[in-house]
Amino acid sequence: MGRLWASLGLLAFAYPAYMLAIVNLTLAPSFLTAPSAGFENLQISAFGVFAPFLRTGLTYWTLVLLLSLTSILLLARWSKGLAGLLLVAHGGFLLFTASMVLSRAGFRRWPMAIAALAGLLTVLAGLRWIIHWIPRTSAGWRLPAAGATVTILLALGLHQTGLAIERTRRHATQRVLDSLPKPDPAAPYNPLFFQRGLSFTAECGVRYGSDASRLMLARLPAYGVNSIALIPYGWSQSDPPRIRTAGQRSWESDSGVEILAAEARRLGLKVLLKPHVWRVSPDHLQTEQLRRIWFDEYSRFLDHYARLASKIHADLFCIGVEFGPLTKDEAAWRSLISRVREIYKGPLVYAANFGEEFERISFWDQLDYIGLDNYYPLPDDYSTSEMMQKIEAVHRKLNKPVLFTEAGYSAAEGARRTPWADETQNKLSLDEQARCYEALLNAFYQKPWFYGVYWWKVGTNGYGGPLNNSMTPWEKPAMEIVKRYFLSGLR
Repeated sequence: MGRLWASLGLLAFAYPAYMLAIVNLTLAPSFLTAPSAGFENLQISAFGVFAPFLRTGLTYWTLVLLLSLTSILLLARWSKGLAGLLLVAHGGFLLFTASMVLSRAGFRRWPMAIAALAGLLTVLAGLRWIIHWIPRTSAGWRLPAAGATVTILLALGLHQTGLAIERTRRHATQRVLDSLPKPDPAAPYNPLFFQRGLSFTAECGVRYGSDASRLMLARLPAYGVNSIALIPYGWSQSDPPRIRTAGQRSWESDSGVEILAAEARRLGLKVLLKPHVWRVSPDHLQTEQLRRIWFDEYSRFLDHYARLASKIHADLFCIGVEFGPLTKDEAAWRSLISRVREIYKGPLVYAANFGEEFERISFWDQLDYIGLDNYYPLPDDYSTSEMMQKIEAVHRKLNKPVLFTEAGYSAAEGARRTPWADETQNKLSLDEQARCYEALLNAFYQKPWFYGVYWWKVGTNGYGGPLNNSMTPWEKPAMEIVKRYFLSGLR
């Protein structure tokens, strides 16, 4: 019976061990790096604890891991079984996290490979301790009983703590909202303005409206930025078609958008509100009935954000992003646009994907800008002539201003050929990203029909830097090119 009680005891303590590993390897590094930001973005439930990784790097992570392993080694003097379980939990979490980061790329690969190997070796060491401990222990029923008690109390405690943190966060958010100046609903909208923009996205748990996001936003005007795109995500399912908005616990909540919009106004920045549904599969909407249901769902989604755009007095509202074949239903889109015009009185744009969708859309005449998510590839000589012909042809049909609602390139070799590809396995190339930025700005910046660009992307957590191959230009040579053009006074 001793082996059975020992095995049941370890199983009963598995949940506390898992939670302790999460706390040690995510929460502790975040709080060591930025305590206030770690708390305001903290998420706790019975299923896990999450705090943003605010560019902690490997230093804090390694420090916490070494302290954890030291504590586990001390515990092993009392119980190698429980110490082995903690080793398995910590090593497994480290292996899983490092493997996920490796699969995403955009990071230095060798440190993550070392972390994955360390995690694997830690798991194996923990299993070895457990295997040797089980047949030698005299554990009785008290061990699983104690584990079950700790598990239940811990789960209940985490659940209640999570609810308390959310209540505190809601009250704090409301206090911030109450302190902000409210936009004048009667203030006129500027129908056309040149936009020196960046897509400002919520990243790694650093929510819109948090102190960390506001501090990051305050850094952008120094680069000549005069406009930001705020991008709350909606989520789509296909069977049956449903679209849900970002809730108040999401990274891009309505209150977070409202806080950042007010902060942007204080900084002299304009705001493009650009709700983005992720991810729509037109292949699952083959019948007329399914498409009607989807458009009804999307109409409710769009109404919600049109009201938010009106409330925050957004300077521009985007009615959709890269819906591909769904934009062939001209009547449905014209109806949506008319409905939005009743709610929001400012200028409108649609963000078309490059290529067939951008070149085909038939409802541009009902919008104020022709919007393009510009990921047209560049040839090896970085010539923009072919891209220019395609974009200028659409402009000439309607004589409307063209706005790049997105544009960007990763800091990786081959980015010019596949500019839409982010966090690839390709080798880091800051030079290629910079050359692509220079080519695009040099070609379009002074065209009289060109009304700006929102570069993809700068995150609320300030991720990026010269060792990161993702699409963000932050702290890379590409950002200095943006700064040179945006501060040039040419537009």
